[in-house]
Amino acid sequence: MVAPDKLIYESMITFFTTLRPFGISEVFDRIQANAVCSWQALPCPVQVIILGREAGVDAFAAMIGADHLPDIEYSDLGRPLVRSALQIAEHCARYPLRCLINGDNILTGGWAPLFYYLHNEISHFMVLSRRRNIPWDKPIDFNDCDWDSRLRWFNLRHGQWHTTLGKELFIYDGSLMPMDAEFMLATPACDDFIVHHARGQGRRLLDATAIAAPLHQDHEYLREGRMVDRAIAFHDAAADFNRALWRHYVPEGGGLAIDTIHETIKRGWLDFRIQPRRGHSSGH
Repeated sequence: MVAPDKLIYESMITFFTTLRPFGISEVFDRIQANAVCSWQALPCPVQVIILGREAGVDAFAAMIGADHLPDIEYSDLGRPLVRSALQIAEHCARYPLRCLINGDNILTGGWAPLFYYLHNEISHFMVLSRRRNIPWDKPIDFNDCDWDSRLRWFNLRHGQWHTTLGKELFIYDGSLMPMDAEFMLATPACDDFIVHHARGQGRRLLDATAIAAPLHQDHEYLREGRMVDRAIAFHDAAADFNRALWRHYVPEGGGLAIDTIHETIKRGWLDFRIQPRRGHSSGH
């Protein structure tokens, strides 16, 4: 891995995501603002694309200077489709390195050396990283030059590893198209299918947890304009549809999610783990 002060950027990364409506929950508004603005604050060239027509997203994108592309396709259940998001990214991404990411995950500066490594050293890959859950409950002041170090320290003291792999982001190069399946974003089983699809393209699956982990802000779940607990959010009609679709496309998986690195290795899907160079601390 390359030290942050040695980085030379010729090109870097496009993030794309969908967000929940703004103005329904102050907690979700804060969480999403913290996450998206942290990507923009990374010490490398970044493009942020926010997809969808949810309320308030256009105004938020304009306020922070992100690209807003509302014309994503939705399912009959009102959820954005994975294949449409990937197709938009392919046509509108400014950089060849892309990251589909959930809109509640903070990234700190330690990710920049990893992006540089991916951009310059390897090709035809997909990177995953196990998430850290943090009980962060305040807006981040990105004008504070120490926001990054404060957050990393908070994570070390209060953060916990997610019990499963927690696939919150998918970093890849080039194109993941074509994809015809009607999986819905931000819904159970869509993450498993994205990994399965990448493997079908012959991509190397890489675990970057030892270098950097997304910081997932603890929260309840917003469904149909109201806050619900995880049990309800993960067993609604959209979740059931995605799981049924997963069983259709991956019958050998028995309908089971690829929830852990151990399970991923057992299935032969994990090619290798990216390790920090000696003396380099993790960029969580």
